[in-house]
Amino acid sequence: METVYAHHPNAGWIIRPLVQGDVSGALEVFEACLAEFPWRPSFNNERAHLFQAAVNSDVLIAAEDNAGVVGFMVADLSTGYISHLFVHLDWRLCGIGTAFLDLAREASGKQLVLDVDEENAAGRAAYEALGWRVTEAARMTGRGYRQVRMISP
Repeated sequence: METVYAHHPNAGWIIRPLVQGDVSGALEVFEACLAEFPWRPSFNNERAHLFQAAVNSDVLIAAEDNAGVVGFMVADLSTGYISHLFVHLDWRLCGIGTAFLDLAREASGKQLVLDVDEENAAGRAAYEALGWRVTEAARMTGRGYRQVRMISP
């Protein structure tokens, strides 16, 4: 029986730990989301960074029976740092992102921290609507774009 950390009975999604069979679906979500970020370097470079981040982190996925993987989060729960949180465009505003963040905060027992691309106005606005605030001004990443650091309430 699989471990389910959260679910939405009306939308039909669940959040659970990533298993090997989820990797291709998570990469499809990642690639679709990165297509919305033309300022980011190639998908292959970003994929390598994702894999590196996932090695020593917890990886959760959101899945729906018919759609498969619809989102994922990579988090270091020992520090409360969220390195990746992506929800497919078709599944946004269904509570998945908030559920990921609530699970991470509960598991870590700390305020959460993440970095948002400076150009990602929609993402930053979503975090701010949840009470997150900027703690560091925009800075250049080693991958050629700027990010701001945010902290949860």
